[in-house]
Amino acid sequence: MSIIDHEIRFAVLNVTCFGEKVTVEGRNCGGTIFPGQRFTVLSESIVTVTPEGYGPASLKPVGAVDLRIESIWFFGRFFCELSPAYKARLELVGTGGELIKPHLMLSIPKLDVSGSSDAETGTRSE
Repeated sequence: MSIIDHEIRFAVLNVTCFGEKVTVEGRNCGGTIFPGQRFTVLSESIVTVTPEGYGPASLKPVGAVDLRIESIWFFGRFFCELSPAYKARLELVGTGGELIKPHLMLSIPKLDVSGSSDAETGTRSE
């Protein structure tokens, strides 16, 4: 699995909960999704309307979840990854599944990879 250097978002179109097991159908809206990754943020997408038309959407957090991706199903087959812009069904397990509703966004936040290393001493400062 690679280091996440950008936010991964999955737009929920349909959801089914069975206790800690959750199945969501939707579209990958950013970043490649792999089994084993964890969604931790549930957000609502707010569209900006300008005089010229629509502006960029912003995300308003509506809750915290802890849902690990168990499997990715694409056209009825198991896949090891889901590229951006594709629709799929994700099988998730964890907590917070009862908060998920259609038209909300599941996210894996960007990792903070800041910090610098001092080549002379071999130490890392943060």
